[in-house]
Amino acid sequence: MGIDQSNPPRRIRSQGSSGGSPKPKKEGGGFLSKFKKTPAAESPPQPTTTPATSEMTPTAVPSESNSVPREVAPPTAAPGADRSLFSGGDRRLTYDGASGQLYRIFFRNLMFNILTLGLYHPWAKTNYRRYLWSRVSFLGDRFEYTGTGKELFKGMIIGSVLMMVLYFGGAALVSAVGSMYGQGTAAAVGFGLFATLGIFVMELARFSARRYRYSRTVWRGIRLGLHGSAMRYGLYGMVQGLLTLATLGLYLPWAQSNLTSRMARATSLGAEHLGYDGTGRGLIKPWLVTLILLLPTFGLITVWYRARAHRYIAEHTTLQGARFASDVTYRKLISLISGNWALTSFTFGLGGPLVFHRNMGFLCARHSLHGHVDFGTVQQGTRQTAGDAEGISEVLELGDIGFG
Repeated sequence: MGIDQSNPPRRIRSQGSSGGSPKPKKEGGGFLSKFKKTPAAESPPQPTTTPATSEMTPTAVPSESNSVPREVAPPTAAPGADRSLFSGGDRRLTYDGASGQLYRIFFRNLMFNILTLGLYHPWAKTNYRRYLWSRVSFLGDRFEYTGTGKELFKGMIIGSVLMMVLYFGGAALVSAVGSMYGQGTAAAVGFGLFATLGIFVMELARFSARRYRYSRTVWRGIRLGLHGSAMRYGLYGMVQGLLTLATLGLYLPWAQSNLTSRMARATSLGAEHLGYDGTGRGLIKPWLVTLILLLPTFGLITVWYRARAHRYIAEHTTLQGARFASDVTYRKLISLISGNWALTSFTFGLGGPLVFHRNMGFLCARHSLHGHVDFGTVQQGTRQTAGDAEGISEVLELGDIGFG
C-alpha cells in the first residue's frame, strides 16, 4: 500500500493543531511527540507539506507529456505542458541523426545497386529518406516518411518516357524548320524552343518532386501537402524565366519572389496553408550589388545573394500568423557548399552520407518559427496524397534527399 504511506505529512499537520501526536516511522516517531504542545503556526510546514503536494500534481508522476490532460497543462512549453500551443521565442527542428547509421545504409544500398545494375536507386533513396525523416523532430514529435521505392521507380519510368517524347519531338520540329527555312532559322528556333522547354520542364519537375515529398511526410499523424497543378506551375515558371532572360537578369528578384509566393501558398500542414508577403522590391538591391560584383568576385557573390534571399524569403513566410526565420549567412553557406564539394570530389562518392548528414543538420539548425501557433487545431485535410511520384525530377536528379 505505497499510496497510503505517501500522505503522512498531511495527517501530522492537521492533528498537530488539535493536540494529537501520531508517530509515523518516517517522521521520527517519539522525537516529534515531544513537541505536540507547540502551536501549529510555529511548526515548519514546508518540509512536511511539499512532498504531499508535489505527489498530487501530474508533473511529479513519471509519464510522457502526451499523457498530461490538455486542460491542466500550463501555457508555456514547460515539462509536461501541452506542446501544441506556444507563444513567443522560437521553435526549431531538431535533427539527431548519426553518420554511422547513414554509412550502414550507404553500404547496403551500394551492394544492392551493384547487384541490380543501378535499378535499386529509387529504393536506395527511400532508405535514406526514411532514416533522415525519422531523426527530425519538432516540439518533441518526429517526422515520418511514407514513400516507397516502387513509387519512385514508376515515376522514373514515366519521367523517362516524357523526356524522350519532348526531346525527339523538339528535334523533329527543328529539323522540319531547317528543311523549310534553312539552317540559320532552324538554329534560332531550336535555341528558343529548347530554352523555353527547358525552363518549363525544370519548374514542372521541381513542383512535382516537392509535392510528392510533402505528401509522404507525416508529423503527428498529419500530412504536409502541396496543392495545385504541376503543369500550371511549370507554365508560370516558364513565363517568369523568359522575363528574366528578356531583361538580362534584372527581373530575377521578382521571378524568385513570385514563384516562392505561389509555392508557399500551395503548401499546407493538414488544412493549414502557409502565407507569403514578400516582393521582388525587397531583393532588388542585393541583386544589383550581385550583378555589379559578379565578375570581380568570380561569381562567389552569388552565394552572398543566396543567403540574403534565403533570409528574406523565410522572414516573409507565415503559418497562422507566426513567421519563419533563418540565420543563414554567407560564411555559413559557403562553408556548407565548399565542405560538401570537397566531400563529394575527393572521396570518390564515399562522402555522400556525410553530405546528407550536413545538409539536414544545416536545415534544422538554421531555421526557426516565431510567434503563436495552435497546432492542436491543425487537422488533416481532405485532399488525398499525390500519386505521381517525382517523375521527371527523378530523371533530372532534382528530387534530392532533403525536405525542400
